[in-house]
Amino acid sequence: MSTEKIFRTTDYKLAAFLLSRDILLEVRPNPHRPQKAEFTAPATDDLLRAVAEFNSDEPIPVQTFIENLEAIKDRMMDVTRGGGAR
Repeated sequence: MSTEKIFRTTDYKLAAFLLSRDILLEVRPNPHRPQKAEFTAPATDDLLRAVAEFNSDEPIPVQTFIENLEAIKDRMMDVTRGGGAR
């Protein structure tokens, strides 16, 4: 029996960085604070490597990061307003 580990975060800046690394996160209401968003994805090796890059000084183009932040913000607003997981 295999249980898949799930990565969870409420850090929208990390979510935007992961998006720049082509890692898609599901956005859903935080079960502990439904007015806040939570980002989840399977805890794959690629995701964990990208989190390590985020915690380093890995550069990312500013324009890409801002566009990803805007996309994440829109998804967060949809979910916290009752739009469901995306």
